[in-house]
Amino acid sequence: MDRFCKIYYSARVFSGLVFLMLFSLLQPVSSVVASSHAITRSAVVTIMGKTTDAVTISERDFMVSGETVILNEMGEKIDLNDLAVPCTAEVEYQLRMDKSPLCLRIYVKKLEDLSRQDWSSSDYEGGK
Repeated sequence: MDRFCKIYYSARVFSGLVFLMLFSLLQPVSSVVASSHAITRSAVVTIMGKTTDAVTISERDFMVSGETVILNEMGEKIDLNDLAVPCTAEVEYQLRMDKSPLCLRIYVKKLEDLSRQDWSSSDYEGGK
């Protein structure tokens, strides 16, 4: 019986140590995710339109800021007004809680047929 108690006690201590070790490893990860409130993603998409502060991807606006890096097909940096749409691009963006995604980088891979540098029609209607 004494041997059984030692084995049982050792197993309980071991499982407790494993739990503490796993908990301590997971805690920093969860605190980083909770503090940043943003997730960064990257995808190859078709940009269908643009306004002075956003690009339209799958009927959803992705915000563009002064910090957004936009590269043409040759990898040269361009301004939003020089971006021809529609185009296929690799877009790195940040998901934000209760806000539209924010584009961090747009890298044009291919211009689609009839691509133009014009602003989307909603920009004209808004008087921008």
